[in-house]
Amino acid sequence: MQKIVINNCFGGFGLSEEAFKWLIKNKGWRTTKYNKEGNHEDDTAEIVDLTSGKYYSSIMGKYGFTNDPERDNKDLVEVVEVLGTERASDRFAELKIIEVPNDVEWEIEEYDGNEWVSEKHRTWH
Repeated sequence: MQKIVINNCFGGFGLSEEAFKWLIKNKGWRTTKYNKEGNHEDDTAEIVDLTSGKYYSSIMGKYGFTNDPERDNKDLVEVVEVLGTERASDRFAELKIIEVPNDVEWEIEEYDGNEWVSEKHRTWH
């Protein structure tokens, strides 16, 4: 089975500051800051220190992802398993781990930040 992390409430996917710190300490995820132009100083880092940004707001939390993480990332799954939903989720999220059979090609869909996993299929418009 594949494990996938989704957000299970309206709001949106996000990790708590505690979860970001756990990834830094236990998995070696690297942080970067914003430069004067508003870009990441290190594009290879996984986490950005949002307090270094020009438009920082405490409502956003201290950390964010430099790029959207793969939701089946083993480190991401592990931090939710270790800390639990309540501690791993940011204030607008309720993270949940979904298990999908290994042979399923999946995608995450959402409505107003509330997500679900569905099997990929073809669509024509």
